[in-house]
Amino acid sequence: MLVILAGGAMAYVYVTGRHQTAQPVQVKQSVIRPPVTKPHVPSPESPIGAAVESLISPVSPGSNSSITVHTAPHAKCAISVKYNQVVSTDSGLSPKLADDYGQVSWTWTVDSSAPTGKWPVVVNCQYLTHSTVVQSDLEVVKA
Repeated sequence: MLVILAGGAMAYVYVTGRHQTAQPVQVKQSVIRPPVTKPHVPSPESPIGAAVESLISPVSPGSNSSITVHTAPHAKCAISVKYNQVVSTDSGLSPKLADDYGQVSWTWTVDSSAPTGKWPVVVNCQYLTHSTVVQSDLEVVKA
């Protein structure tokens, strides 16, 4: 009886295995690429604007602050920071060119003699024949 059962099992495996041959599975690969954001190039006739995106404030004298401004791509921008009508001469406050997306940033060390209070940070940007000014207040506090 055992021989008949073993023979039947072998026949079943042979018959069912013959009809179910493994087919290779084809996996379709797709690459998902993020969208490419292209910079906007302003028209030479269009006016430009500027906006403060971020400003590190309040700060204490002798510490670092930074500002990021959004304006026209490739605009030439200058920055001025005044403490009690005294213009800062920190090397981080040199003129810069906005990048392809209109962002420009500065980082500087607040004068160690800067008095406490709110002081103007003025950014002036020019693109071709148009210019714009944006201002924010840097608050200097005691350490």
